[in-house]
Amino acid sequence: MKREGRLQVNWRRIWYMLCFFALGIIDQRRGSAPGNVQMTAANLTGLVIAAMLVPSLQLKRFRHVIYGIWTIIAAIGGSVACTWGWEHYLYRDQWVSAVLVIAVWGYLLLYILHLCVSSEKEAQILRRKVVNPFFWCMEAMFLFMLFSVHEGYMPLMLLVLAGGFYLIGIPKAAREDFFQGMLNGIICWFFVQQIIAFGFRPYDYVRYRGLYSGETQNGLFYMIAYCAFLVKWLWLKESGRHRVWSWIHFFLAAGCVSFTLFTGGRSPLVGIALATVVVLIWYDIVWRKSFYRLLLHGVLGLACVVVTFPVVYGCIRYLPTVLHHPVWFEGEYNGNNVMYNDPWDSPKYISFETAVDINIGRILQVIGIDIRKWTSEIPGSAWVMRVHAQEPGELEESGEQKELGEPGDTEENPFNLPDTERGNSVDVRKVIHVYCIQHLNWRGHAKRAGFYIFEGLLIEHAHNMFLEIGYNHGIPAGLLFVGIYCYSLIWSFRKRRLEGMLCVTFLLAILGYGMFEMAVVTGQITVSLMGILFCLAGEKDEEPETAVESRKTEKESAMEMCQMEKFSV
Repeated sequence: MKREGRLQVNWRRIWYMLCFFALGIIDQRRGSAPGNVQMTAANLTGLVIAAMLVPSLQLKRFRHVIYGIWTIIAAIGGSVACTWGWEHYLYRDQWVSAVLVIAVWGYLLLYILHLCVSSEKEAQILRRKVVNPFFWCMEAMFLFMLFSVHEGYMPLMLLVLAGGFYLIGIPKAAREDFFQGMLNGIICWFFVQQIIAFGFRPYDYVRYRGLYSGETQNGLFYMIAYCAFLVKWLWLKESGRHRVWSWIHFFLAAGCVSFTLFTGGRSPLVGIALATVVVLIWYDIVWRKSFYRLLLHGVLGLACVVVTFPVVYGCIRYLPTVLHHPVWFEGEYNGNNVMYNDPWDSPKYISFETAVDINIGRILQVIGIDIRKWTSEIPGSAWVMRVHAQEPGELEESGEQKELGEPGDTEENPFNLPDTERGNSVDVRKVIHVYCIQHLNWRGHAKRAGFYIFEGLLIEHAHNMFLEIGYNHGIPAGLLFVGIYCYSLIWSFRKRRLEGMLCVTFLLAILGYGMFEMAVVTGQITVSLMGILFCLAGEKDEEPETAVESRKTEKESAMEMCQMEKFSV
């Protein structure tokens, strides 16, 4: 018998937490490390996803002889492959990590086949998953990506990882531990990474980069952390326990918004706004039937952002001066960076006024407000260049059509729209989206098949996750991606408690971000989160939860919580 009132450690939840923490570290390394480390980190995603499935496995099955045979094959073949790759492959660590991923996932694929041919209850569930149309749609998307003209082995890796995660899955009994571990892992990642940034990353670039080499990636980091704090707040609020901790998470979520404002990232703010508006309307009006609650939470959220904004500036500006040991990533340093011998009040640090002018100005630019009309303290104003592609008739008349090719192929003949400002990233994204839509085809485009929109400005990404898949890998893959995303969102809205709330929040935030930025880069945490949530969305519940059952379950959970509180110290 378990002693009531005794603290018990949920090791499964801790395991999931460590896995998601590892995904966060991979995201940081993928976004800021040198090339070899970036590609190695992307491969390590396969090992973390495999580790995430360990609590779902029946470990006694691995006593079978087929796993011993695979161990011998993997040991011999892996040693030969690593030796060959170490001598002939440019990125050695990437090669070795890929061999390791193949060896580990070989065990999991054998496990799936071994379980599928057995007569156990789990085998029946597995066979139902195999015949699920969602599974084949997801695998078909990766197959279209694999056989497109866009080079790369990552679609094959994603096909195996997503298919394996879907078929093995997370047991129903472990779902709450999984989601709680996910939130806790992301929150731990936020604190660890931000504390390191406070120690070694001075605020000497107007768009705060934190522990990344790019400000947009740092904004994505804060957006993901915001989602974790928001869902944690809602879950604690819904459970009726730990009200103080609930509002602490609410306050920290507002702090993530302030961090995002200092990055000047508009795409992360779009994701935050979309997730917040929809989730709060869903929770306050649909669930709680209270418009007053919605207004209260909205006003409190804005007030917390106003309060945390100067606090965040004080932290990112002055805490790095305590240790005063600046750290830069490769290719990042220039003469304007803070040196170890610069004083704490060096003019190289960004002032509060400059940070507000530049970062808030970029954000207001989206809705047509030009802050430059009210302030002149914007150093290095963007160079404006209005240019558009020549009409085909003009090129024929000048006799240069054959030499210049289609608009966008060369710097001399860029693809552009009339009245496009080079310094206006909103206008630039419109041009990118128009070009990608006009050049969609069935088999995609070769790697690095970019186009020019200005002299010296080559665009290689669609800056929209749906266009990115459709442009690079073809229309069929793009349409399947859109369909899977929509299906996952609809499924999430049909769920009620923590599972649906979490899926909706993260999927909406990634959707808002991915409409204007790169969200499908292998190794980026958005890809891992989308894949995991897609797989969970595609599973069909054996016994659909009705409204009566849902209320009954919630009532029983509340009674259990009350009983636990009686025995708590």
